[in-house]
Parts: sequence; structure tokens; C-alpha cells
Amino acid sequence: NCKTCPKMKLSKIVATVVVAFAAAPMVTANYTPPPRVSEASDVMPIYNLGNAIDGLIKKVENDEMHDKALSNLEVFKTDGMAFTMFAATYRKKVGGGQEGDPMVKHITAACDHVNACHDLLTGQNEDFPDEKAACEECVRRLEEAQRCIAKFLEESGIHDDRFMEYCEKHPMQ
Repeated sequence: NCKTCPKMKLSKIVATVVVAFAAAPMVTANYTPPPRVSEASDVMPIYNLGNAIDGLIKKVENDEMHDKALSNLEVFKTDGMAFTMFAATYRKKVGGGQEGDPMVKHITAACDHVNACHDLLTGQNEDFPDEKAACEECVRRLEEAQRCIAKFLEESGIHDDRFMEYCEKHPMQ
């Protein structure tokens, strides 16, 4: 017996611990951690994609750079959906990302717009057999992709001068 502690039977100690552990799941089952605070670095790949599209537009608009534009689009066609997965992962980290999350849909739409440009520039889109019209449509779709990215950045709620400038440069219509 410990002289400084009151006498307590082992069965009472065990019963107290069992009750405490039994109650713990009820308390933690309803616990939702607070949303994670987002930082600019969390969505920088999406921002960088938007800036890369600026360069891609310049290549599409310049007849002498179509090969480089096509090369960039071929790489994007194989790796581009990683941006959608990145957006979904980011949204899950900050408390979103459920099926049909609108912010993830913005990035999916942006990727779809970029991917459509490959067929336009290779003449595979029958709606635009003329090269000039195909290039104009490609630029229109790339600009739409930029607007989708701007929506994502705006809705992220991250206050960063670079993101605000990007959103102002690519306003929603």
C-alpha cells in the first residue's frame, strides 16, 4: 500500500480505465479537425501550369513555333491529368475534395481544354480543318483553361499577390 495514496482496489481502477476508453470513441467519432490553412506553396503547381499556358499560347500564335507547341501538348497529354489528381489531393487536405468538388472540376476542365489543342494543331479535329481557324480555336481553349485555373486560385482563398495578379489577368467571363 502506498502511504500517500488512498486505498483503491485494482478492480475499481480497471473499471475507471475501461469506462474512459469506452467513452473515447464517442468523443472522437464526432471530432472534425479544423480545416488546414492553405499556403501559396500548396497550389503552386496549378499556378505554374497557368503561367506555362501563357508561353504555350505564344507558341501557338507563332507559325514558326508550332512544333514546340505540339511537343509541349504531347507531354501534357501524357502527364496533364496529374494536375487534376493534385487538385483533388489538395482539396482533401483542406476539407474538400469530395466527389464532384467544383474546384477539382475547374482543373479537370482546364486540362481538357489544353488536351483538346493537340487534336486541333495536328488537324485531327474535323470541325477545324483550316490551320488558321484551328490555331484560333486552340488559343481560345487555352485562354479558357487559364480562366478555369484563375477560378481555382480565387476559390482557394489564398491571399497571394501573384495569384491575385493572375486572376486579374485572366478574369472570369
